[in-house]
Amino acid sequence: MPVVVHTVHGFHFHEGSRLPSRLFSWATERALAAFTDVLLTQNREDLQAVRRWRGVRARLIGNGIDVQRFARLARRHSGPGRVVACIARFEPVKNHHDLLRVFARVRAACPQARLRLIGDGALRPRYEREAAELGIASATEFVGYREDVSAFLEDVDVAVLLSWKEGIARGLLEPMAAGIPVVAWRVKGNREVVQSGKSGLLAPPGDLEQTTGHIVRLLEDPALRDQLGAAAAERVRSQFNEAAIVARLAEVYASLLEAAGRALPASWEFSYDQRTVLSA
Repeated sequence: MPVVVHTVHGFHFHEGSRLPSRLFSWATERALAAFTDVLLTQNREDLQAVRRWRGVRARLIGNGIDVQRFARLARRHSGPGRVVACIARFEPVKNHHDLLRVFARVRAACPQARLRLIGDGALRPRYEREAAELGIASATEFVGYREDVSAFLEDVDVAVLLSWKEGIARGLLEPMAAGIPVVAWRVKGNREVVQSGKSGLLAPPGDLEQTTGHIVRLLEDPALRDQLGAAAAERVRSQFNEAAIVARLAEVYASLLEAAGRALPASWEFSYDQRTVLSA
């Protein structure tokens, strides 16, 4: 019999979803959980949800990044900020729709500001049209999907993520590791990554005014960018290093295989990026 492991990257039933969708997603996840040996969650709120399901094994696995790859980009923030960046796929849950509206307001207050969108997806043409309609096309860079994300963070002053839900977002972890302060919505996943006022700034989901205010405040205050950015880098270093995630995953897989009467070959390597890879 195969050993079945499912990693939850943020359940689709969340506070921002409509009730019919929420109920359907909950029922589907609950039913399929019965056919897994263990559910792994990236954040504690999803773990708490699973633990209310009888007969389902669950464990917090977290998420992490190669901290040193981004830590080398850390720099002192001086003078007015200019570049705002978002690392996210172009899909509804990542909510570039509201991000563009927020940036139009930011641009009115900080004419020097530019928005850099790192990512791609089916909704990109729609968002390019929206940027033009909002009058911010000339200040908005659509750089597409990139493997070398770090190369696009070297001059970033503020990172933003207005998604409706997350597991644990790399789109926050990567800039935070580089000492870049972040602004995000206070939703599942983000609440676990960002300590608002300490390692970034959180706003209520849907509150465009407060979100705009947070970004403008950071662009205009280099000392605050330094303070929050340094705390963000330390938080990622201590809590979200991928080496710890790899160790946890290896332990989970080894224990599951042992319980099934099998074992990981000593020659196999375990690596971690957006997916789990076992290779001989």
